[in-house]
Amino acid sequence: MDATADSATVLLASVWDKQSVWSQAANNLKQSLFRARTTCLLLTILAAVLATVAVQIASISDLTALTARILAAGAALSMGLVALMQRRPTVNAYTTGLARDPPPRH
Repeated sequence: MDATADSATVLLASVWDKQSVWSQAANNLKQSLFRARTTCLLLTILAAVLATVAVQIASISDLTALTARILAAGAALSMGLVALMQRRPTVNAYTTGLARDPPPRH
């Protein structure tokens, strides 16, 4: 009976270790996804603010027209970064269900 209890303990420890690895991998993916989504939200807000200010100051004078173009370019750049952030493997893997694949072995 001792051998059976020992093998059950070893099996339980192995299962617990594997579950721990899965849990840590899932937590890391969730945190990465949260950071990516937060960054995309902030970049989108920045783009909206820059575009709004650019439109508002564009007609004031020639000097502010140049400033408006620079702000509009900043808005476009910000939205371009959002598009690049959406292509990150972590975001795509988690949102398409590929995160359910087993984590890599160490």
